[in-house]
Amino acid sequence: MMRGGNREMRRMMDKMGLDMKEIPNVQEVIIKTDKKEIIVSKPSVTEMKAKDNSIFTVTADSYEERELDVPIFSDEDIQLVSQQAGVDEEKAKNALEESQRRSSPSNSTFNFWIIFWPYLFLKTHLN
Repeated sequence: MMRGGNREMRRMMDKMGLDMKEIPNVQEVIIKTDKKEIIVSKPSVTEMKAKDNSIFTVTADSYEERELDVPIFSDEDIQLVSQQAGVDEEKAKNALEESQRRSSPSNSTFNFWIIFWPYLFLKTHLN
């Protein structure tokens, strides 16, 4: 590495309006998706701030992935089922979760079934 490289790097970052700092004492970082969680224990986390944005860099020796037992449905899916079945959103969400348990990816009508089964289930059980 050339001499003074760190100083030049800091000057370049200052010119671009970037500020980078390490976040101390981070115990855990959890990344959640609709199907799984990624748990990173004892990571090194660096934050780089620009004008309106922050970029976080997470570095660690290992991580753990966990599949979620309960699927997460979008608010739009829950509202659609709620409106079509004429029930509150909690009942619609429960029906979506039940349809997920009853369906399997090998079923050719899987996607259709997930959206419309809660509607049919609620309509037949509430009337």
